[in-house]
Amino acid sequence: MSDCYSVAYKAFDHRLNVAYQRLLKTLPTVPAQKLKASQRSWLTFRDAELATQSAIFATRQGTMYVPMQEDEGMSLTRDRALRLESYLGVMSVGEP
Repeated sequence: MSDCYSVAYKAFDHRLNVAYQRLLKTLPTVPAQKLKASQRSWLTFRDAELATQSAIFATRQGTMYVPMQEDEGMSLTRDRALRLESYLGVMSVGEP
């Protein structure tokens, strides 16, 4: 299961980075600057959330908590990737 979560995390991380770079190329200057600031804030949040999750799961014993923690961590990146991809969808509305 850990391998599956690792593969999923890497795939969503790649999607996140692709969407982010495409958005930066697509957006006008001011929205692109806001996206950069938002992404920096999200990275700070992600790192803090992962540290919190690690601390919480460290209080538990049992192998079932390992995949649970991996799912929580992967979900953060998945959700951000999907959010950025949704913004790309907004930017493509009405384009030929």
